[in-house]
Amino acid sequence: MLLETKASLWRARISFLLSNNYLYLLLALSGVLVLWPMLQPLTMWAGVLEGLLFLSLWLSIFAASRRPRQRAIALALATLGVTIRLGWGFLDLPDAYMEFMYALFFFYAAALMAIHIFSTSEKVNVNMIYGAVSVYMLIGLAFAFVFAGMAGLSPESFSGLDQGPGARNLFMQTIYFSFVTLSTAGYGDILPVSDLARPLAYAEAIAGQLYLTVLVARLVGMHISERIRR
Repeated sequence: MLLETKASLWRARISFLLSNNYLYLLLALSGVLVLWPMLQPLTMWAGVLEGLLFLSLWLSIFAASRRPRQRAIALALATLGVTIRLGWGFLDLPDAYMEFMYALFFFYAAALMAIHIFSTSEKVNVNMIYGAVSVYMLIGLAFAFVFAGMAGLSPESFSGLDQGPGARNLFMQTIYFSFVTLSTAGYGDILPVSDLARPLAYAEAIAGQLYLTVLVARLVGMHISERIRR
């Protein structure tokens, strides 16, 4: 009887972990956004932050993967990202190219998760809310990498970015700019000025508003359908 009780408890715990997969992704993404500005100046934490970034990437793809093939792609992308990052110092290429690679990975993760969330027929639950918020954060991070890559290759693309000697981390600044743009707060301290940066900035603003509009409509519609079925 005791063994059966323990086995039942473990099954319940595993079921909870699997049914709240988006919660861990949300925590990892929140860790990146909260800890990066605080710990980035400490070089000893640079590896930890990048590890947390890769964990967020892998979790985001794996969380939305419902087929073995998708999970294999998640593992392959994570392995590819780690391999490229570890070997980047031996390549004579600008860091901006790595930023664009990150952006592609995060855009893929956001698209995969959004498709899963909006195509599911499951009832609205807390885990789905975690996933929806995570997609919003993934979009912001993906655009942050794009902007960081653009600023690295063409510093004149933005005004207000601190890129001189002893400047703050560029990615930390583009994260701020990306989420200000995504939320359409638009403080104006950092501005896109090039012909490529401007359309990308308003594309992110439009994407953010469309996502929130469609998300709210989807969740409300699912909630109404669930109440009608009762």
